[in-house]
Amino acid sequence: MSNWYDSKPTFTVVSPGVVRVAVKTEGMAGELGKEQDEQTAAMMKQMFEGHFLTLRFGGKEVTESNMTISADKTNAEIKIPFLDLINGTAKLPAELYAVVKTN
Repeated sequence: MSNWYDSKPTFTVVSPGVVRVAVKTEGMAGELGKEQDEQTAAMMKQMFEGHFLTLRFGGKEVTESNMTISADKTNAEIKIPFLDLINGTAKLPAELYAVVKTN
């Protein structure tokens, strides 16, 4: 199993001026909260409640994504609650991606 922080984005040329950028999500959820005592769990909840990991891909125009595409179509993003990652309850696809026009 890989760690999410070791995951590097991949860039695949779809056509001239169009790139698909993706990040694998394996290992993103649950690794941090595996073996916590009650005191540590309470501290983590207090520290991370209401905070998010935000992942955003952008360019001239996002044409396709499994994340939320902005109204102006210049980026796609997902905000994942830190507590969902810590507790292993984040519902994530195998990868997060966007197809982006670069020129």
